Amino acid sequence: MAQTDVFDLLSNERRCRSIEYIVTAEDTTLRALADLVAADEAGTDTPSDAVRTAVYVSLRQVHLPRLAEAGLVEFDADENTVRVLPRARGVTLYLELVTRYGVTWGECYQYIGITGFLTVLGSLLALPVLDALPTLVWTTAFLALFAAVSAYQLLADRRTPTH
Repeated sequence: MAQTDVFDLLSNERRCRSIEYIVTAEDTTLRALADLVAADEAGTDTPSDAVRTAVYVSLRQVHLPRLAEAGLVEFDADENTVRVLPRARGVTLYLELVTRYGVTWGECYQYIGITGFLTVLGSLLALPVLDALPTLVWTTAFLALFAAVSAYQLLADRRTPTH
């Protein structure tokens, strides 16, 4: 599947949550999926009937047919069942992407951690250039970078529309 198609599919938060739940459950019913997505959107284990109904209808009429058309799920509209297809597992990688840079948040933190560790180690071993600043300065700089990236991630996640 083309990357632009994947991003188009994942441009809707409700579809993203649906894919996450379906991949985890493998086989589920539309009702169970709608309950999980509604609870996630409402931020409570017991969302209102209005929220459940809105999620149910949009999943049935819009999102699940679109995921089925893309070959990610098998949706039986008569039985109201949903089954994950192998292709969906490849799409879940994109659920965590920092789309602007093309790496996952996990990879971003790994890069910062490894680079910080190697820089501090190089400073302790008095390697040229790295010994120009005290080890404490390097450590503080990478901790500050880690904190800044974490804050950015939290703010970016909060700005993302929920549906």
